[in-house]
Amino acid sequence: MRYQLVKVVRSIIYNMKQNDFPLLVAEVANCHAGSKKYLRELVDELCKTSVEAIKFQLIIAEELLVSHHSQYALFKSLEFPYAFWEKILTRVRSAHKKVIFDVFGDRSLKMAARLKADMFKVYASDVDDIGFIKRVLSYKKKIYISTGGAELKEIRRIIELPGRKNICFLIGFQSFPTPLEESQLNRIDHLRRNYGCNVGFMDHTAPGDLFSFILPCIAVAKGACTVEKHVFLPDRKKTYDWQSSIACPELDKLHDLL
Repeated sequence: MRYQLVKVVRSIIYNMKQNDFPLLVAEVANCHAGSKKYLRELVDELCKTSVEAIKFQLIIAEELLVSHHSQYALFKSLEFPYAFWEKILTRVRSAHKKVIFDVFGDRSLKMAARLKADMFKVYASDVDDIGFIKRVLSYKKKIYISTGGAELKEIRRIIELPGRKNICFLIGFQSFPTPLEESQLNRIDHLRRNYGCNVGFMDHTAPGDLFSFILPCIAVAKGACTVEKHVFLPDRKKTYDWQSSIACPELDKLHDLL
């Protein structure tokens, strides 16, 4: 009944749809809590779904925190060696999925490039680091830039860069989970209408919430070319990043709706 209701909502907004089929991205983030076994099993499940791309966070603690920071050891535990990433990506590519890496600095950017990532994503905290964004653009791949709480003047600076055709701005931020009224969907209209930008939507609705299906449909109707959803294994211990995630089988339902 719940799924049927969402299909009805989807049919209501279908005629508003302004773009082709969107790219559906499964965001792994840090739900693995540094466990290689968890990540392998999650990737195996994702490879069975109809999702088009899988995104990983390429954590290198030194890029994010000083060594004496209270959370440094935690971030260090989320790192994986290059050889392990090679094995994970071999599995992803064997299932014909695209690979996206969050990059947080030059070290992770170079590693992601060496791993032959299909696309890069720049985190919201780097939206004002024009030098870094230029270096990411220099690889001439599609890049996502998370806008988070970025001001329009910061976004305009990026729009003026050479290579803007490779940029897709992602609307949304995570507040574990993000309240419905803070979804920022109107920013999709504003950026597309006033700047001709490619825009995507990062949904961070609570698991089990009906709007975790409805909001992405509305975003696509507004012209979002990408939808990103956090994923996790619900039958495992919940450590990080589960508050706005969905189980892998739910991705197929969302894919059908989009």
